[in-house]
Amino acid sequence: MKLKVEIYPDSEEEIIIRCNERSDRVKRIENAIENLINENAEIVLTLGESEFYIPKKQILFFESDNGKICAHTKDKIYYTKLSLSTLESFLPNYFLRASKSCIINVLSVKYLTHNLTGPSKIGFTGSEKIAFASRSYYKYLKERIYIIRGLQG
Repeated sequence: MKLKVEIYPDSEEEIIIRCNERSDRVKRIENAIENLINENAEIVLTLGESEFYIPKKQILFFESDNGKICAHTKDKIYYTKLSLSTLESFLPNYFLRASKSCIINVLSVKYLTHNLTGPSKIGFTGSEKIAFASRSYYKYLKERIYIIRGLQG
């Protein structure tokens, strides 16, 4: 694999990856580039009567709770009027569905505790908060965490 940078002063910036197949290595490169592009992106969330502009990377997870969509950071819970499906469609690729009612930030995951008979527990770095992955999402979630974070195992 080689890296080539071409400079065209009057054109829009564009990144093109040419490859024979979409291997795990290419997927990791895609993820790294996408994360760099979106690293400072913010999302508008509410708390009480105030609107907050929170960097997406600070969100640990989104969950549906009694008809409301909550956005959890390390120490606060904000709210959004957006549905989980809408959030899933525009959030960076390091946000993944963990259950029908939860989307997690895999870059913030500290541990997964697998449960064969029920939902698996997800813990987050720097926080006591936990989320749950349903059995149907667990395997996919674990595989994607390995790919996005470039882990071996």
